[in-house]
Amino acid sequence: MVSRSQARRRWRALFALTILVGLVGGLALALIAGSRRSSSVVARYAAAARHYDVQVSASSITRAQLLAIPGVVRADTQAYVATNVVPRGGHETAGVNGNVVVWSATDPTNQILEGRIPDGHDPMQIVVNREFVRQFGYSVGDRIPMRMFGLDQGDEVDKGVYRPQGPEYVFEIAAVARTAQDIVSGDAQSLGTSAVNSRNQIFVSDAFYHAHRDEFLDFGSGAYVQLADGEAGVARFSKAVRSLVPAGADAPLFGPVPPLNRKVLADPVGLETMALLALGVGISLAGAIAVALLLRVEQRAVDADTPTLRALGCTRRQLGTAAALRALPVAMAGAGIAFALAIALSSRFPIGIGGEIELDPGTRVNVAVVGLGTLAIVLFVLGCAFAFGRPRRPREEAPARTRGLADRLAGAGAPADLTIAAHLAFDRARGARRTPSRPAMAGGAVLLAILCAVGVYVSGVDDLYGSRASHGFAWDAAVGNTNFPLTPAARTRLSTDPQFAASTFAQDGVASVNGKATDFLAFDPKGTAPPVVVTGHLPAADDEVALGRQFMRDLGVHLGSTVELSLHDQDFGAAGDQEPRRMRVVGEALDPAFGNESDIGQGGLVTLAGVRAAGGRPAVQLALTRLRDGPTTAAYQRLDRAYTQEIATDYIPARVVNLHRVRGVPLLGVAVAAILGTFLLVYALIAGVRLRTRELAVLRALGLSSRRLRRVLAWQGSLLATGMVVIGVPAGLVLGAALWARVADGLGIGSDVTVSPWLLVVAPLLLAVAIAASIVPARRARRESVAALLRVE
Repeated sequence: MVSRSQARRRWRALFALTILVGLVGGLALALIAGSRRSSSVVARYAAAARHYDVQVSASSITRAQLLAIPGVVRADTQAYVATNVVPRGGHETAGVNGNVVVWSATDPTNQILEGRIPDGHDPMQIVVNREFVRQFGYSVGDRIPMRMFGLDQGDEVDKGVYRPQGPEYVFEIAAVARTAQDIVSGDAQSLGTSAVNSRNQIFVSDAFYHAHRDEFLDFGSGAYVQLADGEAGVARFSKAVRSLVPAGADAPLFGPVPPLNRKVLADPVGLETMALLALGVGISLAGAIAVALLLRVEQRAVDADTPTLRALGCTRRQLGTAAALRALPVAMAGAGIAFALAIALSSRFPIGIGGEIELDPGTRVNVAVVGLGTLAIVLFVLGCAFAFGRPRRPREEAPARTRGLADRLAGAGAPADLTIAAHLAFDRARGARRTPSRPAMAGGAVLLAILCAVGVYVSGVDDLYGSRASHGFAWDAAVGNTNFPLTPAARTRLSTDPQFAASTFAQDGVASVNGKATDFLAFDPKGTAPPVVVTGHLPAADDEVALGRQFMRDLGVHLGSTVELSLHDQDFGAAGDQEPRRMRVVGEALDPAFGNESDIGQGGLVTLAGVRAAGGRPAVQLALTRLRDGPTTAAYQRLDRAYTQEIATDYIPARVVNLHRVRGVPLLGVAVAAILGTFLLVYALIAGVRLRTRELAVLRALGLSSRRLRRVLAWQGSLLATGMVVIGVPAGLVLGAALWARVADGLGIGSDVTVSPWLLVVAPLLLAVAIAASIVPARRARRESVAALLRVE
């Protein structure tokens, strides 16, 4: 009866509290459940990706012949078609990367965003990726004329001249897709319109390719093969393929199929997962504080009934039970809203990169999180209501207090307004409860530390993304194409061009170290623009290598270790069965990700002489240059006019690109921390004024003016903000430096800390918020009647 009577009087407030419980609880449950879903998305994506055991390049053998070999489970065509889009004016625009596929054998990880996969009846239907749509503006259903390279243009392509003069075909876009390559590829920034450094892709049918391949320049074809015996059956399969090659045809080439680089996905998705979990826990804690405060306010609104009920014989437990019963509808309805909201929001997770690789989107219920969370909401609301509903036992008079901050400030001759503010904030007066200043300041310091730590991390990611040297590209421009060698004339011209202040010739390719393949950059140690090493030194002799930190960890080697470098059947032109060459690891490389086979911290550096000593035939492909006038727009324009279209101005590794893409998630955490910190600061000021109303009334009766009262409360807010800054900022910087050092170590880069200039405004901004927050309680304190407040004094 007591709870029903009180609930009728406060039903509007209880209804608002129910909505708050439902919204905050639902959002917190959705975020925590979303983090659980996000934590498994990379493993599920990798498990769904198609696995191949060997790739074979043999243009004289058909896919049907490969499928007929015993032990072959799958044989999916892989071929490259170079083409250019022909605009209405008839002049070629940017180049396009064409891939030949079998529509019935598309990888399950390829996600169709618009349209549908062609059914094979029309060989002129194609699928394009998002980068193609972004670059050219076409969409599903559009017909696109494209021109191929002519059969006689091979020499031009070798020299870096990309003006296709071959046949023209009109394709129709059937679908827009997102492939694994779109997600795990780095960002190649370049001059010109070449397709080499572009991420655009089109997928044409093998029916079109085989019907027209004799009409245009063929860059080679092959297949990815899956074997019933796995890698153990590669030798037997290779022997069977060689037996099918007609006399006089080129010998087939075999190689491993690069696996999905899970590290590229795991880093940003792991960050998203931690951010979702932290936001969920943070919102749940903030919501718990807000709900507890509002429940306490509701209890104070009905505390006037307590003396009468106690006189009628109600015990403290009965009063607590009555308060819990009054809050029972709030707990049940709020938990129900939270449960429904969490389920409704589940289709929004994972987010960012995790959302892009989620192959099974839609509503999904995490029973453990949502069920236990809903129960926790009910128990928390009822527990708080019961605790606040029990009347407090009479307290003994507080013992003599120790010398506090106010006493120290007074002894130091501080202004009177500051001393009074310190007393109101931190001292406990006789017969009054202690204000929540210390807990609020501690909580604000924790939130401020989180804000600063995230700021340091985001600054590090931005610097890593924007600074070439930070991710291994220590040049202004890389002139050349990793698929073709530079001609002697081009090398002579590049080495004597006065617009270059420094240059180094290099070659990119795949080699094996201790049996594990990775991307290598072979360079001329006599060059004046060398690659970057984090520790140790660059290779100088033909028996020295530098390896990326991650690659060294994978191999279990360190500086000074001896490894075996093998170039057999790789990109450095080794012929025959070459014996592995023993090399000494002399440096920790920060090699640029020129190739698709490696990422930051996973490649290696070797000299061109080292390639030759290992049995390879070095063929310089790149001129790594620094411009005399620096990387200015005018200098790049001159370079673009003077040389081939293949001029890369930066290669940003895929892991760096993906980390930068999800930087908004931790920034969202910064926003939540800022909001919660502001709430704690404002609440501490308002609660402090309420608890010290009579002391303020005494000060006003003694002559404290309204203007001085505002100053006192402004000083009080400033003291709280200063405490938060003094504790939180140093702790946040230390935490951020440790976090960035861990990330940098995982990437294999230097761990220098970058502090954003925006962090310098944290302290003055927080002080401004504290002063602004003191306006409302100051106005409220001035409106209270001094006579009414002092009538019992």
